[in-house]
Amino acid sequence: DEELLIEVICTSPPSHLEKIKARFEQKYGKSLESEIEDELSGDLKRLMISLLAAGKSDDETVNTEKCDNDVKNLYEAG
Repeated sequence: DEELLIEVICTSPPSHLEKIKARFEQKYGKSLESEIEDELSGDLKRLMISLLAAGKSDDETVNTEKCDNDVKNLYEAG
């Protein structure tokens, strides 16, 4: 179910994703990344693999200056 996959990968904090990846491999004998490689294709596959490999931080501190800059850049990008 692609919708569930997107929801879990896009909304889970990094520490939770690491636990999911470890448990998936323990339970099914292959990595979650390998399963995604086999089951998805195109842009969705690249996005899911990238998000799993991103190594995001659990730190929820917001850098307001960076946030404002990102907002400006997104707006200017159209």
